[in-house]
Amino acid sequence: MKVSDIAVYPPGYIGKQKSGKKAHGTYNRIAYKYNKKAGNEFYYYLNTKSGNKFMVFSDVVKTLADNTGTHTDWDSYVTVKYMSLDSLGAFTSHPMFLKSYDHKYAGIENTYVYASFKKNK
Repeated sequence: MKVSDIAVYPPGYIGKQKSGKKAHGTYNRIAYKYNKKAGNEFYYYLNTKSGNKFMVFSDVVKTLADNTGTHTDWDSYVTVKYMSLDSLGAFTSHPMFLKSYDHKYAGIENTYVYASFKKNK
């Protein structure tokens, strides 16, 4: 995730203007609490701009190889193990997530989400 300098909220948002860092930090605190409570595991979490104080390992995610030509240095990276695909769906449809969704996307300039699945025997 690349954090915006200034949060860009959708039309009709009522509240004070925030930095992208603060907006994304609001989302991160809500998402972290929900996922820990649901039994989903955070394997690696790095966030240099959201103000979160947990599991910070370095100051930036440096792009070493990039065939897109953007060569973005990322501000935030997370790896979460969801208990199941249903668990991920439960999170993204939960009122807690929906309430924080505007903060997430107001504070993010760019984000990539990847999913991998372990094949069951």
